[in-house]
Amino acid sequence: MACFAFDIAVEHAVCYNNANVKSENSEYICRLFGIHSKEEFQLKKLSCIALTAMLLCTVFGSVAALPAYASSADAALLESGFSSGYREYGKAHADAARPQAEAQAEMAGAVDENGQPATFVENHDGTLTAVSIDEGSKAVFTVEVPESGLYQIRVMYKTVSGKDVDMLFSLSVDGALPFSSAAGLTLSRVWQDSDEESFRDEQGNEYRPTQEEVFGWYDAFLSAKDEYLDGGYEFYFEAGTHTLTFESVQEAVIFGEITLCREQTPPTYADYLAAYAEKGITPTAVEAEVRYLEGEDAVLKSHPTLYSIADYSSCITHPYDAFRSLQNTIGGENWSTKGQWLEWQVEVETAGFYQLVFRYKQNYKSGSFSVRQLMVDGEVPFAEAAAISFEYDLGWDVMALGGDAPTYLYLDKGEHTLRMEVVYGKPADICDEVQTCVEELNVLYRKVMMITGASPDSLRDYNIEELLPNCQEQCRSLCERLTAVADNLAAMTGGRGSETAVVDKISMQLDGFAKDVETIPQRLSTFNSNISSLASWLITITKQPLLLDYLQLAPVGTPLPAADAPWYRAFANEVVRFFCSFVEDYDNIGATVTGDEEPVTIWLGVGRDQAIAMQSIISSGFTAETGIPVNLRLVEMGVLMRAVASNTGPDLALYQDQATVINYALRGALYDLHTLPDVEEVLTRFHEETYVPFKLGNSLYALPENINYNVLFYRTDIMQELGLKVPNTWDDLYEVLTVFQKNNLEVGVVSSFTTATNTEMSSLLTSMIYQYGGRVYNEDGSACVLNESANVAAFTDFCELYTKYGLSLKLDLLTRFRTGQVPIAIHNFSFANELSVSAPEINGLWEMALLPGTVKEDGTVDHSTRLTSSGVVMFRNAKNIKNTWEFLKWWTSADAQVEYSRQIESTLGRSGRWTSANKDAMRGISWSHDELAVLTEQLKSVRGLPEVAGGYYMGRSVNNAVRTVVNTGTAPKETLYEYVRDINEEIANKRRELGLDG
Repeated sequence: MACFAFDIAVEHAVCYNNANVKSENSEYICRLFGIHSKEEFQLKKLSCIALTAMLLCTVFGSVAALPAYASSADAALLESGFSSGYREYGKAHADAARPQAEAQAEMAGAVDENGQPATFVENHDGTLTAVSIDEGSKAVFTVEVPESGLYQIRVMYKTVSGKDVDMLFSLSVDGALPFSSAAGLTLSRVWQDSDEESFRDEQGNEYRPTQEEVFGWYDAFLSAKDEYLDGGYEFYFEAGTHTLTFESVQEAVIFGEITLCREQTPPTYADYLAAYAEKGITPTAVEAEVRYLEGEDAVLKSHPTLYSIADYSSCITHPYDAFRSLQNTIGGENWSTKGQWLEWQVEVETAGFYQLVFRYKQNYKSGSFSVRQLMVDGEVPFAEAAAISFEYDLGWDVMALGGDAPTYLYLDKGEHTLRMEVVYGKPADICDEVQTCVEELNVLYRKVMMITGASPDSLRDYNIEELLPNCQEQCRSLCERLTAVADNLAAMTGGRGSETAVVDKISMQLDGFAKDVETIPQRLSTFNSNISSLASWLITITKQPLLLDYLQLAPVGTPLPAADAPWYRAFANEVVRFFCSFVEDYDNIGATVTGDEEPVTIWLGVGRDQAIAMQSIISSGFTAETGIPVNLRLVEMGVLMRAVASNTGPDLALYQDQATVINYALRGALYDLHTLPDVEEVLTRFHEETYVPFKLGNSLYALPENINYNVLFYRTDIMQELGLKVPNTWDDLYEVLTVFQKNNLEVGVVSSFTTATNTEMSSLLTSMIYQYGGRVYNEDGSACVLNESANVAAFTDFCELYTKYGLSLKLDLLTRFRTGQVPIAIHNFSFANELSVSAPEINGLWEMALLPGTVKEDGTVDHSTRLTSSGVVMFRNAKNIKNTWEFLKWWTSADAQVEYSRQIESTLGRSGRWTSANKDAMRGISWSHDELAVLTEQLKSVRGLPEVAGGYYMGRSVNNAVRTVVNTGTAPKETLYEYVRDINEEIANKRRELGLDG
């Protein structure tokens, strides 16, 4: 029992710091463990004590290191001037004065980061005093502040042509960031519908018009888009001279004026009326016609995503047609983010007070409301118009400004602008508090997890109270704060329900933790799930969707219009639409027929949004330029091969993965593009590795459309907290992994071999093979050569990531990266889009880097990574090869790819960002300066994996080989040899079947 007791002591010392086990029946246990003398017992006893001491030092060393890491990170942050978030910054200056004085920055004296004169361009007044700041550049301005206090910063700016996304920049005051979100200040562009009418197909269906930017001078108060705040930031300045350093993070911008001032506080409605009463003007009816401002007719908008929408839910929505799709509303879920606005123009014939009515649908947020701010001619007329609530309802509704107690607008004769902007209103403080709580909860979870691991032992006592002495108080504080949030939200929405359920749930759990912190490990998984749910809830609650049919401007006293049609009219309309569905062709997006040219027929198997965006740019681009018509159809791609075999297929098919391309090519279904005269010129648009998967011998069967490849993602906050550098090589990664494992953190890799149905070979394994100087197939693709020495070494090291270094076989990478359990992840670069959309609470806390590389004999580092492509194919039986080739060239050109990427991103948001294979187009897509730098550098090291006959068996077999090694512990080399033999047998059989060996 003695050795067993020491084993238990080791376990308890590591996990509990509480070893107190006494031996019994020592003679029996000594015999059991083969101890035949007192000397052997003492030797094993000393060994156990030494092992115990080593493990204790390791555990307490790692735990004790945590505060040291944090303190070093804090010191680094303070040294860089990064003090805190805006919330803490505001608390620190809560008692500061708010002067009404203004101060202008000296534009003519602006310099760049090197102290040289800035780049000056023409200002709004014609003088050369405006300062242009290119992406990645800085400009420094001097301002003389007359009084100490809090000021807001208003800028007059001009947009310049770029990637069609918001301008993003940082502001340092006297060389330091005043608060963290000052690194993400945002200015929006201005958009309008193009002069061209909405795209209309031959059936009369309308699609959204193309959005085009309106370049000009605009005013804005500085703030960050993701800050839970309505209005601009307040910056504290002492009286005297200060420097303002603007650095463009994303997109270039021109500043014409920079002013320290304050936003004007609008009067109350009572004061607003009183001011006009003094002039003898009161809210009485005037002789004027009722004016309707159609939502889809907005003249200006803040984002290209605010396009018109076809809505069929009510037959009184104007315009409406039971037989056709018409663009008759605007907004919806696309109009839901703070700062998005729509603007309309109206001509008023008679001065006086008017009633403003909205016909809207807000069936998105059950039990809650969406908020809009109304501005008339650039100003909020009165305080009640600064936060207009649109309550939840299942159907359409109408509401006058002011609701049950209408408020009226005074408008002079002439032209006026009405702007509706998304604001937070009352929920702003709630959202800000929840965001702070989520950040603190993630840190608390990570600290506990560093002690217990991701799967704590329910029978162990981890002494959380001793190792995390502030844990109990932190849980109590978070519980009280979240309970207050739920109470405020319930008061705001009229009671507890679905809107408060998530907050109530985690509050109850925190209350339990506060009573007994030792229960946290047993409930750690649920705790993690609740934090994720709270973060997701925050995303939902901050969205303010609203679908708008029209604004009605009518004389005071005009009855409200009907919210919806009578039941009998709605019923008749649904009957008509039901019968229309039998004759409507929903798969045909439309043909752009011009003249007698044979149309190019294209099949694609993606969503309707992508198809509509493509048809739009085809009509305004390809067909307008060449006169060649295009017939675009949405098709289930499972029928494509049969259609081609029966000579009823299309001329082109888009979005074809590389394995499918070669399967068609091996069966003689595709046209060899290498036979076309100018193909080599076209191929210069792409990295040469992007079309490697589409080649068979000297033949080329597709042009690449989009690409993906692995990069490294890392959490900047956790790496800084642990004092770690971003790994550049695999040896660096192993060193980082050692520190991670001491803190129960891990590196995340999404692996194909963990899913039985996935026949794709792991992209990371392929990348390691290329870095080791290996290859997968021989030169002619007739055999797999993974049994070569370099490949065996790569395979062995890949397996050891799981057998030796303990990487998880299966993991929810998004959730674990979000919570910090996985501070480093290796994934394809489109994961960045997923993070931006699904984990906004960590925006600014993660970055991308090159895939870890292998050091070569000459000292260089090989960062090779496998590239995957999808391509567009031309079928051998295409009706008009010349016209089809012209479309292929146009579609893969930089201009078409950039335009498509911008339209699809404006429709689907960043989650739909197109990853074009065209090198020039990649630079024109909306990646930030730093993101593009990493992607461009990694693109230099991409390698395409050739596709061969029988290649499907290779990925499946290699995955099985990895499973065998990882799950059964067999030798990697012998296992790989066995599976390579099977792969080569299948390749030989397939080549004989296809007659490839003569």
